[in-house]
Amino acid sequence: MEKSVVIIGGGLGGLCTACLLCKEGYRVTVLERHYAAGGGLHSFKRNGLSYDTGIHYISGFQPDGVLRKFYTYLGIFDRLKIKPLDQGAFDIICVKEDNRQYPIGMGKERFIEQWGHFFPAEKENIRRYVEDLYAIADKFYLCNLRHPDTSMQDLFADEKITLPIGEYIACYIKDERLRNLLAWNNALYAGNKETSPIYVHAIISRLFIEGASRFVGGSQQLADAMCDLIREHGGEVICGDGVKEIVAENREVKYVLTEKGRRYEAETYISSLHPANTLSMIDPSQLTQAYRNRMFTMPNTYSAFIVFIQMKKNSFPYLNSNIYCTDRYDQIWEVGNYQPEEWPTGMMVMTPPESEGEEKYAEKVIVNCLMNFEDVRVWENTRVGHRGEAYEQFKQRCQERVLEKLEVYFPGFRANMESCFSATPLTIRDYTGSKDGSLYGYAKNCQSMVQSHISPFTKVRNLLLTGQNINLHGILGVPLNAMITVAAMLGRIEPLIEKMNKTEQ
Repeated sequence: MEKSVVIIGGGLGGLCTACLLCKEGYRVTVLERHYAAGGGLHSFKRNGLSYDTGIHYISGFQPDGVLRKFYTYLGIFDRLKIKPLDQGAFDIICVKEDNRQYPIGMGKERFIEQWGHFFPAEKENIRRYVEDLYAIADKFYLCNLRHPDTSMQDLFADEKITLPIGEYIACYIKDERLRNLLAWNNALYAGNKETSPIYVHAIISRLFIEGASRFVGGSQQLADAMCDLIREHGGEVICGDGVKEIVAENREVKYVLTEKGRRYEAETYISSLHPANTLSMIDPSQLTQAYRNRMFTMPNTYSAFIVFIQMKKNSFPYLNSNIYCTDRYDQIWEVGNYQPEEWPTGMMVMTPPESEGEEKYAEKVIVNCLMNFEDVRVWENTRVGHRGEAYEQFKQRCQERVLEKLEVYFPGFRANMESCFSATPLTIRDYTGSKDGSLYGYAKNCQSMVQSHISPFTKVRNLLLTGQNINLHGILGVPLNAMITVAAMLGRIEPLIEKMNKTEQ
């Protein structure tokens, strides 16, 4: 069993961790409950079209981008089909309140100029804000594949890094509308005006400003490429048989038992599942009560209601931008904190591409609307296909509300629809395994940075964690978290960083 690893969960975190370990000579077995690996990368087919479940919008793949270096090092970047979004408007904010549209372009200078055009009195403030935002993002060495120059503890001791986002933006920007608009992408990190730390907003904002893109033909291609790499290195990816029990003695894992009764042993075990889901599979006596309480009680981020729409042929334009729709400026911060009668207060509209070239019409539209798990908790003990009539009626009402909003922002939209179906937080929970369908795992809280920072080490000696909960989430955060977990096994992260920076681009 020398240098053998069992990885629990075949989502983005599990697969990235497995690939890095394969490159280091480990024999890896990935165990995935779903019929296909991928987690949030998973794509499924309906009526002949492929739909993504979670990763719709990516960055870091442009020349010299962090993720380009990461996947080039793994040897799979050239297998990926990626399409850049519109340089002049990768995102567009549509505000019903005054029927205004705000395009957001790539590149720091373009970003500053565009916002300065709409708010000329704030132009110098905008520049100062953006320059400082970039400086904050630059402090995080791993996001820049740079050697560590300070500890995370020292970094988080800097009050400027951990200011709440709303307070930070208000330090620079006077116009209330612009303060709200600059938080347009808070749905990408479950942003809360009063508790989310500014560093999360800074890292994610800079990431997309520097190069926003989409997968062509779906995100499953990335999962498939990583599975191929694992198998090419002698590892296994076993789907359709998830782990149901982690058997430990004297705070050391002896083996894991799957739903089909199979037993897997290894030197080290790594879980990419939510920490609470991981710990629920271990005998409580193997963990300290304080550790269990912390992992089970930390608040999670919200989930989503997703509408998948097939369009009639040549009826709706392909949009090479993501469209953020909101009724009012002051609702931008409230997308996850809504009154039931007001839902949805905002939505993100996307037309996933099917080809790398020019596309005139969209074959499908995906609409993401943030939703709290409490809205569906009454059905939490049900399973897919067996939730009852009341649940189906709830889904239909929510879907109708989304379509009504779409008709406002895109008049005539319904007439161009071929078919439509939707997913709730329960769907997301059951298909991705995330606790309560949480999109981004544990919520980061600037008032308790140490509490909301999770180590890859657990209280069980040979059990580690990976995935979105141990640091930053998303298409950037999860691969970097995989590096942190692998570095915890190797003893140092610098060799991994050096290898990625030396990889031919």
